[in-house]
Amino acid sequence: MPLRAFAASLLALALVCVAAGAQPVRRGAEYLRLIVLDRSGLFETEPLGTLFLASSATQWNPRGQWSMAHVSPAGDAPGGWMFEIPRAAAEAGMEFKFTRGGWETVEVDARGRDLPNRTLPAVDWSAHPAGSGPPVLELSVEGFADQRGTRWPEMTSNPQQPDRTPSVVGELEISRIASAVLGAERTVRVWLPPGYRAGEQASRRYPVLYLNDGQNLFDRATSFIGVEWQVDETLTRLIGEGKAPGTIVVGIDNGGDTRAVDYNPPYTTFQGKTNAADRYMKFVTDELMPWVNARYRTLTGPEHTGFGGSSFGGNVTVFAMMNNPGVFGVALVESPAVLLEGQKITDKLAEFSGPLPGRVFIAVGTRETSRVGGDEAYTQAVRRLADVLRSKGLGDDRLKFVIEQGAEHNEAAWARRLPGAVEFLLRPPFGAPSR
Repeated sequence: MPLRAFAASLLALALVCVAAGAQPVRRGAEYLRLIVLDRSGLFETEPLGTLFLASSATQWNPRGQWSMAHVSPAGDAPGGWMFEIPRAAAEAGMEFKFTRGGWETVEVDARGRDLPNRTLPAVDWSAHPAGSGPPVLELSVEGFADQRGTRWPEMTSNPQQPDRTPSVVGELEISRIASAVLGAERTVRVWLPPGYRAGEQASRRYPVLYLNDGQNLFDRATSFIGVEWQVDETLTRLIGEGKAPGTIVVGIDNGGDTRAVDYNPPYTTFQGKTNAADRYMKFVTDELMPWVNARYRTLTGPEHTGFGGSSFGGNVTVFAMMNNPGVFGVALVESPAVLLEGQKITDKLAEFSGPLPGRVFIAVGTRETSRVGGDEAYTQAVRRLADVLRSKGLGDDRLKFVIEQGAEHNEAAWARRLPGAVEFLLRPPFGAPSR
C-alpha cells in the first residue's frame, strides 16, 4: 500500500493494545510519526509482540524509551507498529535500529544479514504547522537476528555477524553487588593482572583503574555491539613489555535504563529525567571501592587509583574530578558527551577551584555523530574541555589531548586509542610501591 494511502487510512486501522507501560501516543506537529511494517513474518505469529527503537538518542538502550502502538493489517499492508519520535530527536539526526528487546533480536535485512544503523531523513517541519498533524514516515522490518537458523538455516554460523565467542584474556572475576545507595544490584568485572595469584607476585599489591560500561571492556560476548575495548589484551601486552605496571581493572556495568541518569551531573537532564551522577559516585567511592579493597590486594590513595569511561561515561569521569577531588590520580576521558545542555559540565569545571588529577587523557574522533555539522561541534566542545584543564595548569606532562581523524563514537575507536592512554596515564608514580 502506498504511504499516502496508508497514512490516510491510519485512523481507520485498529491501533490495538498500546505496549505495556507505554505512554499514550501523542498528537501534533512536534512529533514524527513512524510507521514500521512487519515483513519478517513475526506479526503473523506474535501480533501483540513489542518492537523497540534503540537509538543514539537513548544511548542505544535495546529496549528504547518511546511509546509504541500496534497497527493491524489493512489491505495489502501487513501489520506492524507505530512510534512517535520527538521532533528534537528527529532534528538531531539520530541513528537507530529496531529490536524486540535485546541485541540478540536486532533487525536484519531480508537475507538475514546485519544492517548498518538507520538515520532519519530531513523533515520539512514548516509543512506541518500546529494542528495539522505530524509528518509520517513508513519503514519496514525485514527480519530479526534470532530468525537465523530457522528462517535462514544456512546462517547458523554466519561469518558476517560479530563474533560473540568469549574473548577474555587473563583472569576476570564477575560479581553482583547490592548497592544501598543505588537501590539496585550492579555487576562488577574485576580483571587481575598476570601473576596476581602465582609466584613472586602472590603477595604484591596493585594499583586500581575503575572504568565505566564494564560490559564493553573485556569481552566481545558481553559488549552490546560485539566489539570490546580490549582492556585485557592491551594491559597484558603492555605489562609484558614493561610499558605499564601490573594493574587491577574494575569494570562497572552500566545500569541499562539508568545509564544516562547515573553518568550525568545532577544539574543536567536527559530525556526528561534529572540526572544523578552524585549518587552514582557515592556508590563508587563508599560501596564499591571498599568492597574491592577488602577482597583484592590493592594499593590505595589517589596516586594508585584511576577512573574513566567513554561518552556519558566520560561525563561522569569529568564530574568525578570535581565531585570527588583527591580520590582519583588519573582520569581517562574518551569521547565525552560534554555538549549536553550547552556544555554545563565544562562550565562547572571552569568554575572549579579544587585539586585535579595528576594526569588526564582526553580523546575524541572527528566523526562522532551522524548530524550535519554535529561532528565539528562535538570535537570543538571536547577541545574546550581540554583548554579549560590547560588553563588550570595542566601542561603536557599532565594532560594529553588526542583528536583522531575519521574516528567514530564506538568501542573500536576507544580500543584503538587505549594503548596510548595507558602508557600516558599509568606510568610512574602510578603503581609504584608505597614507601
